[in-house]
Amino acid sequence: MKHFVLSRFNLKIHGKTSYLKRDWLEERLVMYKDTVRSLGNQTNRNFKILLLVHPDTPEDFLDKVRTLYNKYKLNFQFLYVDTYKNEYNALNKYFTKMFKESKHKRIITSRIDTDDMYSIYYIEKVKEAVNKEKHTGMVCVDFKKIIYSNSKKNNLYRYPHNTMFLSICSPIPSIHCFSQMHTQVSKIRNIKVINSNEIGGMIKVHGKNVSNKMRGNTTEIVLSSIFK
Repeated sequence: MKHFVLSRFNLKIHGKTSYLKRDWLEERLVMYKDTVRSLGNQTNRNFKILLLVHPDTPEDFLDKVRTLYNKYKLNFQFLYVDTYKNEYNALNKYFTKMFKESKHKRIITSRIDTDDMYSIYYIEKVKEAVNKEKHTGMVCVDFKKIIYSNSKKNNLYRYPHNTMFLSICSPIPSIHCFSQMHTQVSKIRNIKVINSNEIGGMIKVHGKNVSNKMRGNTTEIVLSSIFK
């Protein structure tokens, strides 16, 4: 079963003009290095990264991203999409073609923001949950425990709804982890949600983050054992 990790890098958002500016791209790449390192340190590396980038992204900048992926010998592909509103059609087209060309009946898609990190066991735990599940339709594996981190402390927070660290196993090309807002995934018709008690990932709280707010309580967990 093929497994894809989806990330958005610099798709155009209505009213925003920073997505192609050199200083914004370079600043984002600095944060993305930790994300890529967490992907490179996965205990199970059987996955492919699909990075959604704007078609006008400078080629020399994409070379820097390629170098970063190659440092960890990661399997990756750029998917060129101009705006958020067009990503659904682009992914639907990509996965429809992939289904036709392969013998796989289902795929797994995971999502990660370009300033967050997976725990080193994330991919392994997703595959374990999917393989144990006898349900042959759509399955969502959701990690309810998240680490919120800033320069001063690390908090453990348990999400009351679907988190941004979820994965979807689906036999349908149009159903993947970017086909809905992550908070709405459980509302997809006929999807079975498996809630994991493992820590799924880390959200880095910073001035450029949409989720610029610490949540949860200070944790005594040794984070170096699960984030590398």
